[in-house]
Amino acid sequence: MKRMIISNIIAFVVMLVIAKFTYSQVVYSDIKDVLDILKNASAMIFTIVGIWIAYIYPNAITAIVNPDSISVVAGERDAKRIEMLVGVILSSAFVIAGIVVFFVVKTLLGNTATYANNINCFKPVGIAVVFHLAFLQLTALVKVGWSNYLFINDLHSKINKKKLANEE
Repeated sequence: MKRMIISNIIAFVVMLVIAKFTYSQVVYSDIKDVLDILKNASAMIFTIVGIWIAYIYPNAITAIVNPDSISVVAGERDAKRIEMLVGVILSSAFVIAGIVVFFVVKTLLGNTATYANNINCFKPVGIAVVFHLAFLQLTALVKVGWSNYLFINDLHSKINKKKLANEE
């Protein structure tokens, strides 16, 4: 957890440095397009990963509804995979929350004298936040892809074991 927090802080600082040098070329319509993509990607991840957890790991749903039955979740490897998938859902939730906060702050400050007088501070921070949300979403997508790869790998291993058992 500590490593994840440190890596996110480092990533945000990198995004802030990039934004500080490029903010004058970035227009709001471009940022809005990125936010639309992030919103759609988050919705897709919620749907896919939620269905994935419910279908592949029905015992996980039981464990969520009835915390006393956590021992029902099969195997340490499956528990780690569920943990990773739930982390992906939480990352996507954070991205959606970040998008909401971005638009609320834009609505409240966008047309004020404070924003106009300090645009060289506000705009790079806003761009860095959007870049960081994109980084989080891309990380979540990679984790979903990796989890699917592991699932297919496990599936083929089980098929091969079954074939070997039938040959004996």
